[in-house]
Amino acid sequence: YGGSFYEDLDHWTKERHKNHMAQYKFMVPEILFIRALYEDNRPLWYWSFPFHMGLYLSIGGLAFLGIGALLQIAGLTPEASALASLVQSLTTVLAIIGYVLGTIGVVGLIIKRMTDPDMTDFTAGIDYLNLIWLGAIFVTGFLVWLKDPGFTVSREYLVSLITFKPMAKA
Repeated sequence: YGGSFYEDLDHWTKERHKNHMAQYKFMVPEILFIRALYEDNRPLWYWSFPFHMGLYLSIGGLAFLGIGALLQIAGLTPEASALASLVQSLTTVLAIIGYVLGTIGVVGLIIKRMTDPDMTDFTAGIDYLNLIWLGAIFVTGFLVWLKDPGFTVSREYLVSLITFKPMAKA
């Protein structure tokens, strides 16, 4: 057994018992750690995990950049506020780790797709283009950090977008 509740006779007349905690206990490790790929195709997981974690951390860095912009609009700058300073630090840490992991994952996935005979027949040109595009995003994000270590200019730009006011020249 273990089939669907639809297999039961008169299933529509019976109350369904859902266990949301069990769903989350399965979903969270699967989404964060790509558990099925780890169990079924570990050589691919070694590259897919840093790629996906890089995506998650980069998105987290972007979210904290947005929070920092909102705090700046409210008058809290990293120089004057411990909260804004913490948000700026979290932005930097998440973004940098995300860019590095994402780049490692992209390079590994491209090499894996090019060299693994099981994957070459099933990899289309668009798959490479997508990976190259995402790799370019990770690398340019890292280059932005090299030019703007605290993402100060990026935060100022985001403030200008939110407030519809032109940004002062950097």
